[in-house]
Amino acid sequence: MRCDCAAWASSVSGGIGTLFAIHGRAADSPRRKCMGNDMMLASEQQNDRRFRILVTDDDDRWREGLREAFGPRGYETIEAASGEEAIEAVHHERPHLIVLDLELPCLNGIETLRIIRQEVSDRLPAIVVSSAVTDRVMADALALHAYTVMSKMVGLHRILYTVSRVLQKYYQEQYPDEP
Repeated sequence: MRCDCAAWASSVSGGIGTLFAIHGRAADSPRRKCMGNDMMLASEQQNDRRFRILVTDDDDRWREGLREAFGPRGYETIEAASGEEAIEAVHHERPHLIVLDLELPCLNGIETLRIIRQEVSDRLPAIVVSSAVTDRVMADALALHAYTVMSKMVGLHRILYTVSRVLQKYYQEQYPDEP
């Protein structure tokens, strides 16, 4: 179902119910969560202390690649293919970190982060990724208190290192000691 950007953006302040109406889903519809390569319904999730990372990108392969990299490191991955899905996930899934692509359909990554900051949390750490990092992108993301902006062209090891550092910085008391 296509998103009507103008209708969604103008009515988002009315509450999360608007988001469900646009996507045509009931508020109690189950969401899929990824834990490594295993899928589970949100209602089946065990209440554990693993870090939840929301990966938002319209590229299925990019999301899958990060999920496969995060799983063995003990991170639970929540996936969103659009800014609207990311906002919904932040409301309901309470991730510890967002990895957010800049180039998304409808709401771009900066617009998505702006809404998350205004309506959900101004403290949730975010890493913005883009295939084209410009000074303007950097300025906009950092003005919204993104932890950093990274090129998608960097190696996976750099993304994993940055995720680890962000979680350690923001959740030091929960972060496991490194060997």
